[in-house]
Amino acid sequence: MTKLVALICLLVSVTTTAAFSIPPAVAKTTARCAVASGDYYRRTLEQARHVAFAPTSSPQEARKYLFEVLHLQTGCSTGVLEDDGVCDNVQEMADLVAHLRVKANEKVLRREVVLMASLMMSASAVTLMAWFMGRSHVVPFTPQEWMWAVRDGYLPTLLEQNFKYGGFLVDDPSDFQPFLWTEWGWSLRDGYVPTMMADWFRNGGL
Repeated sequence: MTKLVALICLLVSVTTTAAFSIPPAVAKTTARCAVASGDYYRRTLEQARHVAFAPTSSPQEARKYLFEVLHLQTGCSTGVLEDDGVCDNVQEMADLVAHLRVKANEKVLRREVVLMASLMMSASAVTLMAWFMGRSHVVPFTPQEWMWAVRDGYLPTLLEQNFKYGGFLVDDPSDFQPFLWTEWGWSLRDGYVPTMMADWFRNGGL
C-alpha cells in the first residue's frame, strides 16, 4: 500500500511540474503525498538499519532492503528525493549499503566455510583410518601415488590394497639396514641423493 502511495505521489509530482498553474486541490494532494512518501522512505531506512545490524536477520531480508536502500540512494544522488531525514547523511546511507551487502553474502560465506570444514574433516578421517589400519610394516599411500593410480588406471587395485592393509605393504622393518656413511657419500657423488632420501624417510634404510 505504501509503495502504491509513493507511486501515485510521483505521478502527481510529474504532472504538477509540467503545468503552469497548480490548482488548490492538486497542491493539497501533492503536500499529502510528500508527507506520505517521506514517512515511507524514513521507515524503510529504519527497517534496513535493523536488518543490517540485527544478528537474527536473514540474508534474504538483507537482499530485499539492499535493493530498497539502493533505490533511495539513487533518488538522493539524482535529486529526485529531497526529503529531510532521507538524504541528509549520504555517508550513513553508503555505510548501510555496505553492511547490507555483507549480511546478504553471509549465507554464501557460511556455505563455503562448511564445505571447507567438511573437506578438512574428510582428509583427517582418511589419515586416521590409515594410521589405525596401518602397522609398522605398512606405509600409507601418498597423494602423488593416488594421482598416479588415477592417471595410469590402477585405482581399484590401490583402493583394495588401502582397505586391506592400510597402505603399501612392505617387509618387516627389522630386516632393513640403515644406510652407511659410505653409501651417503656414493649418493652425493653419483647424484641420487633425492632417491636415497626418499628411501630413508619411507623405509628407514635399505
